[in-house]
Amino acid sequence: MSQPASAGDLVLSAYPANGAHLFGAFNLADGEPRWSTHLGADIIQAPQVHGDSAYFATMDGRAYRVRTRDGHVMWNKPIGASGAVWVDDGKVLLTRRVDQGRERLEEPVVLSARTGAITARGDRVPAPYLNGTSRDRTLGAGQAGAWGGVPHGEHLGLRNVASGWAFQGSSPAVADGRAYVAVGNELRARDIRTGETVWTRRDPNAGDAQTISPPAVIGSQLVYGTVDGHLY
Repeated sequence: MSQPASAGDLVLSAYPANGAHLFGAFNLADGEPRWSTHLGADIIQAPQVHGDSAYFATMDGRAYRVRTRDGHVMWNKPIGASGAVWVDDGKVLLTRRVDQGRERLEEPVVLSARTGAITARGDRVPAPYLNGTSRDRTLGAGQAGAWGGVPHGEHLGLRNVASGWAFQGSSPAVADGRAYVAVGNELRARDIRTGETVWTRRDPNAGDAQTISPPAVIGSQLVYGTVDGHLY
């Protein structure tokens, strides 16, 4: 369900094998496998290559740094990841699930790219969609022809393969010292240096759903879509 990435003469990809998940490298020239390493679950969206390593989060809530030349796992942190990572200036940005009693919440965090340790946290926001019954999760799960469970999908509120394909999560984009994150029903701009929220924009039609797609930065503007089919 994840996308591949490239690193020099290698193509990097997660894939299922013998009832488990692997992350491996293949020669760009001929597709021959170079190395592989075991994962606990599939990768959320896609790995990011930065320097000598690939960084990614998996559907069981872990964040990884894997060396691209030989597959050595530099670190592997069970932090409750709920979105794909973004790597910028020695920092790894992502969101994680943090429950308080019966309330489901999401929290943006910053990890050290070197060690994987949490160095900063953002504001926690309600995340009712993680229970799997919100409008966006129901739309994904209702698609015909793609059934079967997603291993560890309950962490993200995913009921089947179709909802796994549809999942985008609260994934950041970074430009000019700011991180832009679609978390819950809001698009948030945060100053990376201070961690302060610069501005927010809310989808008034979201309800309990996770409706905003990860934004793309184009020049001085952001482009994003919603689960209702609107492009902004």
